Amino acid sequence: MIVYVPRQYEMDDEHLRRFLAQPRAGDLVTVTPHGPEATLLPVVYHPDDGPHGSFIAHMSRVNPQWRAEIIGEALLILTGPHAFMTTRWMPDVLAAGTAIPTWNYLSVHAYGRLVIHDDEQWACRAAAELAELLEPGYDVDALPEPYRSGQLRAIVGIELQVTRVVAKAKLSQNRSLSDLAEIVAGLRDAGLDELATETEQIACPYAARRDEVVTQAAANRDRPART
Repeated sequence: MIVYVPRQYEMDDEHLRRFLAQPRAGDLVTVTPHGPEATLLPVVYHPDDGPHGSFIAHMSRVNPQWRAEIIGEALLILTGPHAFMTTRWMPDVLAAGTAIPTWNYLSVHAYGRLVIHDDEQWACRAAAELAELLEPGYDVDALPEPYRSGQLRAIVGIELQVTRVVAKAKLSQNRSLSDLAEIVAGLRDAGLDELATETEQIACPYAARRDEVVTQAAANRDRPART
């Protein structure tokens, strides 16, 4: 599978690490002899497990996906904040008559070897780690017996040993800094603060560097040649 990522939409390592460090849900996709299967799972990233880290999760035992033969790599699709970008937030291109509405988003595709842990203790640790991250202080072991054991027998552990990651941050990096300022303001007015912050931290610096390169190139072009 090929993910199209234009150069201006590449997510740098710093932002990728920050993105992966946040517990979130993703679509686990596997290809089986009967076709593709997918399940939305909350996952936790372990950056130090192997060269590219690993994701751990748990899945209902009655879900047939974990029992199916897997062809090739598994794929975990993680989606960050995303929203429609109205042309009203792009005054420069609107004035030029070249404004086109679009959709901005952050997305990470993690590929790797899927390992199933049909082990109650492993699954318990995975579930407890996720619960602690999302609800600090929650204690799985405090559940009464036999309810606790019954719940743990109903899940299996899931581990994706990552072999490669493709990350994309499409945040209007091709727009001017003044348009980006309007986009950020529009996102905040719409209550989309997370996407606004990502735009400020990723798209605005990229646009500033691009403008600096263009300005320097123009200055070099206009500089009189030495005789």
